[in-house]
Amino acid sequence: MTQAPARADTADVLDVRNLRKVFDAGRPGERVAIADVGFTIRRGEFVCVVGPSGAGKTTLLRCLSGLTARRAARCGSRAPS
Repeated sequence: MTQAPARADTADVLDVRNLRKVFDAGRPGERVAIADVGFTIRRGEFVCVVGPSGAGKTTLLRCLSGLTARRAARCGSRAPS
């Protein structure tokens, strides 16, 4: 059975799977800032990132924007039409 294509008004705008960011990987003091994060944002959704200091909010946004290198199995975006 094939899946029907997504409707334009509910299309995924951002789809992230298995996002991971490690600082000082392979060195003493290695820190995992983000581990196996995944989410989908659909057109029209309002999303905010909340959490305590040091939880990885800024690191997440820097990874998504390309300002910080990331290791992700899949991270894709599509501009809303």
